[in-house]
Amino acid sequence: MLCWIIPIIVGLICALLGYLLGRNCVCKKLDDCESIRESMRKDFEKERSDFGKMKTELEAKLKNKENQVLELQTKVDNCESLRKNMLNDFERERSDFQKIQFDLEEKLKSKENEIFGFQSQIKELEKTPITAFLFNEEAARLAFGKKIKEDDLTIVEGIGPKIQELFKENGISTWKILSETSVERLKEILTIGGDRFIIHNPGTWSRQAELAYQGKWQELKEWQDFLVGGVEPS
Repeated sequence: MLCWIIPIIVGLICALLGYLLGRNCVCKKLDDCESIRESMRKDFEKERSDFGKMKTELEAKLKNKENQVLELQTKVDNCESLRKNMLNDFERERSDFQKIQFDLEEKLKSKENEIFGFQSQIKELEKTPITAFLFNEEAARLAFGKKIKEDDLTIVEGIGPKIQELFKENGISTWKILSETSVERLKEILTIGGDRFIIHNPGTWSRQAELAYQGKWQELKEWQDFLVGGVEPS
């Protein structure tokens, strides 16, 4: 019976030794695994910390870029608004320029027509012989019963010394010039003189001056006798 017990005991001892040896090996492996796990945990924590920093930096950069984009978009919008305003100003100025150009062209045509008219008048005047009238003091004295001075504008009924002075200041100094001056121009000069001159009616003055210049004294005297203050009676 002892023969059976010894092998059993030996087997149990071997099994116990194998268990103990295996347990030590497993514990060692577990310790190694725990060391590796702790190392990996530290590495992970470090990487997570680094990732957090990187994320924060990237978010800050992204925010900065977004601000830059907004700033650039604002500049683009401002430039577009400025471009539209400049375009509108250009179109308005071009329209104004075209209108001014058209007006100037019309005025130029009008002036060219006036020049052509004056040139035609000059040609006609050049064809017309010029008649010079000599002042006959004696004939004037006989018609008016008093001495008449040549180119005395006051011989025209309606013109007194003040109006004669005003006319001479504005270039009308002879009977001939007065005879060639339109009624409208005479009224303009009277307006320049003020209220006391505006009331006068120069409607017959040019014709009276023409008769005086041409030496038609008797005709002038008879007409003046018909006039009322230098104005034809209504």
